[in-house]
Amino acid sequence: MPAELRALAREHPRIVYNTLMDCAWRTLREFALNHRQLRGSPGALAVLHTHSRALELHPHVHLALPAAALDEPWVVDCKRLDHGDAAVVYLGHYLVRGVIQERDIVRMDDSGVTYRWCDSKTGRMRQRTVEGTEFLRLVLQHVLPKGLRRARSYGFLHPDARRLAALLKLLVFKVASAQSPPTERATLRCSCCGAPMRIVLRRTPPLRAAAPATSSSMSGPPPSGIGAAIGAQA
Repeated sequence: MPAELRALAREHPRIVYNTLMDCAWRTLREFALNHRQLRGSPGALAVLHTHSRALELHPHVHLALPAAALDEPWVVDCKRLDHGDAAVVYLGHYLVRGVIQERDIVRMDDSGVTYRWCDSKTGRMRQRTVEGTEFLRLVLQHVLPKGLRRARSYGFLHPDARRLAALLKLLVFKVASAQSPPTERATLRCSCCGAPMRIVLRRTPPLRAAAPATSSSMSGPPPSGIGAAIGAQA
């Protein structure tokens, strides 16, 4: 939000914050509708932040969007790119820990309250000492009006879109079940005698269930260890 509108947000937080979140969603929804490949209605998880790292009033919205949109005429072109784990963790921290963590309050004495934060421009930690009443003002200005939700879901992630959500779950299940099984590892053969070789020690456990035991496989669970070794079968 532009700095010129922060005073308005302080006086009318419910109206301004609701409008800010709705405008952010409408903007991204329009982007998705006009996107060359998406051309549909997306879903979004929006989280409202009202503070800067220095605890000043700085209203802004973060939105996490799945890399997909719904237009009903399906075009099958699924590509796995990357996970949004980092973005979800980042937003989750703000929802759990609040405006400031206790460890960032350096001290409280007769001179006031000293707190620290990481400067986003330099990446260095900075400290600031303010009177107790000013510190309370900085913190309390980020308390949202009663009933105002900090996190919201839009599009096909909205609670009202349950039928679409059920359709997506079914589609994901079918796509996952239709995937071809992983190819088997090529047989390793001894360069001296040509006999098949087998793994006798693994660096990590297998990613899927082990195949049924055969005469050429080891009995019992595979051994664990930090190295790996292979040997020719007798």
